[in-house]
Amino acid sequence: ARWDKYDNGKVDLGMVWTNTVEEAVVHLLIPDGIPEEKIQIAFGLEETRIIYDVQGDVKSMGLPHPLIKPERSTWSLEKKQFQEGSPHVPNLQLNLMKAVPKMWHTNAFDQEDCKELQWLYSYDQEDERVSIWFEVPSTTKAKDVFVKCKPTSLCLELASNPEQFFSRELRGPVLPDEMIWMFDDDANEGRRLRIDLVLRELENWSDGPFIPSSSEQEENDIYISSSSAV
Repeated sequence: ARWDKYDNGKVDLGMVWTNTVEEAVVHLLIPDGIPEEKIQIAFGLEETRIIYDVQGDVKSMGLPHPLIKPERSTWSLEKKQFQEGSPHVPNLQLNLMKAVPKMWHTNAFDQEDCKELQWLYSYDQEDERVSIWFEVPSTTKAKDVFVKCKPTSLCLELASNPEQFFSRELRGPVLPDEMIWMFDDDANEGRRLRIDLVLRELENWSDGPFIPSSSEQEENDIYISSSSAV
């Protein structure tokens, strides 16, 4: 995954998270050098408690959240790169399985400076053609989706109800007038939004799609699609 940035959360922990229908994946930046055996995670229905020992100094953090399934939630510790070009740092990852499959609000964790990384996405590439899938709530209609495609970027916005608004911008050399989108109802879990694109420049997205481009002179050429689905 590629991380845009992270903001400081409570208890001196940097925190970012990703939002899918089935789970919320939380990434916490913790001090270096803490072994896994010095970390305790207690998953609760509406709060997860994180306890870790830094050379005898025990730190404790309660992370409130909407209802989850504690018995299906997991955690892991590994190093990740939170910003492009930055060093890999210790990352405590919490996989919170939602009790009710739905997108959470952007301030679901009640942390003012918490950064939501929007949706996880998957993609498939065959030569210059690329398909991208976003997981969306099962109640999403075509009128809730707004897709704006430029020669160097793609912006996707979803407003499923007045309380929830999600957006995601990806960058890369594409042909705006070749872009189409549709709902993929063959998804095994929930509904997915599929976007088909054609690249202006043939490249292998081995590091993930939409690597930032330095070309900005064509940004004024915009193709907007409000619906090719129902």
